[in-house]
Amino acid sequence: MVSVRKFQLCLWAMCISFEGLTVPFPPRNVTIEVATHHVIVKWDPPIEPNDAITIYVVSYSILPDLRVTINYVTDGSRFSLIPVEGREGRLFKIQVQAQNKVGLGNPSAARYARIGCGKTLWLNPSASTPLIYPETEGNYNSGILCQWTLFTKETCFFRITFVTLQLMVPDNKPCIEDYVTIGNKEHFCHAQEEERIVVCRDSKATVIFNSDIWAPGKRFNLLIMSIKLPGPPSLSYTLSSDNAIILKLSPPTELTLPLSGYVIRYSILPDGPTFSKIMKPNMFHFSINTKHVEGKVILMNVTARIYDIEGVTSNLLKVRAQCQRNIVLEPNGATDIYSPNYPNHYPLGIICTWRIRAKRDVPLSVKFLDFQLEDSYRCTGDYITISTNPDEKFCGAILPFRIIETDVASLDVTFISNNEDQKSGFHLQVLARGTSVQVLALPQYKLPSHKYRCSIVLALPS
Repeated sequence: MVSVRKFQLCLWAMCISFEGLTVPFPPRNVTIEVATHHVIVKWDPPIEPNDAITIYVVSYSILPDLRVTINYVTDGSRFSLIPVEGREGRLFKIQVQAQNKVGLGNPSAARYARIGCGKTLWLNPSASTPLIYPETEGNYNSGILCQWTLFTKETCFFRITFVTLQLMVPDNKPCIEDYVTIGNKEHFCHAQEEERIVVCRDSKATVIFNSDIWAPGKRFNLLIMSIKLPGPPSLSYTLSSDNAIILKLSPPTELTLPLSGYVIRYSILPDGPTFSKIMKPNMFHFSINTKHVEGKVILMNVTARIYDIEGVTSNLLKVRAQCQRNIVLEPNGATDIYSPNYPNHYPLGIICTWRIRAKRDVPLSVKFLDFQLEDSYRCTGDYITISTNPDEKFCGAILPFRIIETDVASLDVTFISNNEDQKSGFHLQVLARGTSVQVLALPQYKLPSHKYRCSIVLALPS
């Protein structure tokens, strides 16, 4: 379509007014593609060329420099190549204009393209590599944005050391212009941060460098090292008689750097909280107070740390805290046994045992005074057993109206609760019934053949 109208043709500061054909509209659908060595600029013809297009003008500037470079396309093509060698990390501003015999039309909307800068680095465990920018001698340019992506095995992490950091940022200024950032977190820009160590917790990390639009700086040099996570420590335990579990640690067998400590975690089943404790690398023993969790199962594991990075977790250790009472009765003596927390609800998931022994081997009896346990079919939930008849279980809320007489001088009462329901528990009494008669063996004497009459008197203690 050709438009005939009155218009002005302006060249530099001089404009000529006349009637006739007009300059073309801007080219359409301008696209930018960044390749290895070029920026490829493509476009479609103007929607109103207003006569045959004689030339396309591709203009670009490399920000923050405002100087414009022009490429002319005179063969009817609708693409142009802009070289990018030596311009890594720079930002290009690109526009396209069409020209007919009347003149040069308006430019298209500006398109921007950032030239790639940086690379992907793969490191094997315990390997290291320098990261230096710029790689050649001389200062880096202004307006740079570069990114390096680091990979290592999943069982490793990165330690990055600043060897040199010459970004020419005064110490009293914040790092908002020229800076290096690791993992998109803290910015580093001051020379005083040389020899600083940054630890990346994952097997993938990014290093980003940004320079502002003002004066360029010199360079930076990083040393990147892949560090293998410490293996699992070994964990063992002993039960103490004073309400404690004593844990013993042994260091991992595979270490690439000295340890900075251990992390012990333990939780109380079935629904207790999880606790953690950080220990120094020269501490190999740790105690868990079980006074308020007697009879419960405690799950424990441990990890070793390098810096603040935790290694492979040890095997899960499952320990039941002690809940045992040893009771010695005198003849005619008695002792009361209560469920934990009685008369309030007893804890879930516990096993407690009371071991009663009577002196002088007098027999024991058990009397039920209060009894409120979870009721279940065949006592598969919470129940009590007595060692004289371990196959018999007592459960539910019906008080066994009887005294269990035994002919033994020692027995165990065991209480087991599951992880489902809670009741007020029980109150039992164990009695030593009295003094038993002990038959004493008399010494044997060889008597003469004469006949004697003897009498033996046995005196029982009161």
